[in-house]
Amino acid sequence: MLKLYVWLTERMHSTTVDSERGAAAVEYGLLVALIALAVVIAVYWLGMKTNGIFCEVVTKLPFGPNDCTAAIPAAP
Repeated sequence: MLKLYVWLTERMHSTTVDSERGAAAVEYGLLVALIALAVVIAVYWLGMKTNGIFCEVVTKLPFGPNDCTAAIPAAP
């Protein structure tokens, strides 16, 4: 009878401990998704800022175009 009680308590303890593993994986997945979103937004924002700086430099060149869109080559 004692063996059955020990087995049952160990089994119940192991099921409660293992049930939190899935929640931790979901939390880590959400963290990774939020970090990836922050990186994408930061890269986009920095790209737009640097594009503006390069446009300003190109338009100030002596033989450069007056319009910045003409200086950007079309994608193949």
